[in-house]
Amino acid sequence: MKKAFFSVVAITAAIIAGCSKDDDGGGPEKDLLGKWTPVSTKVVVSDIKNGGSTTTDKPVYPGDYIDFRSDGKVYTRTTDPQEAPGYDPNDTLTYRLTTTYLIIDGDSCLISKLTKDSLTYILQEKTEDELWETIISLKK
Repeated sequence: MKKAFFSVVAITAAIIAGCSKDDDGGGPEKDLLGKWTPVSTKVVVSDIKNGGSTTTDKPVYPGDYIDFRSDGKVYTRTTDPQEAPGYDPNDTLTYRLTTTYLIIDGDSCLISKLTKDSLTYILQEKTEDELWETIISLKK
C-alpha cells in the first residue's frame, strides 16, 4: 500500500512539475517589447587590408531610449549634440525580428544578446578597406 501511495505521489509531482508555468517570458518577441535605455555604444573600425582595428566609445545621454511596440514600430529618442539647430531627436521607424537579426528600417543588426532585461545588437557596414561595427547595448 505504501509503495502504491508513493508511486501516485511521485507521478503527481512529475505531472505538476511538467505542467508548471514556463519562465521564458513568452520568447524573444515578448522580451524585445518595451522601452530600452542605452548602456553603451561602441564603434569598432577594422582595417581589412592591413589588419588592426580601433574602438571608440560613444557617449550615451540621459533621457535617450528605444521603445519597441507590438505594432512593428520602434520609437526612439537619440541625443546628438553635434547636430545643427532644429535637429529632432525623436524618430519612429519600423522593425522586424528574426531568429538572429533585428531589422530596423531596413538595416539588419545581428543580435548578440536578448533577454527580458538586456539587449545587445551589432550593425555592420563594410567598405572595400574597412569593416565598421556599431555595438549597441541596452537595458530595461
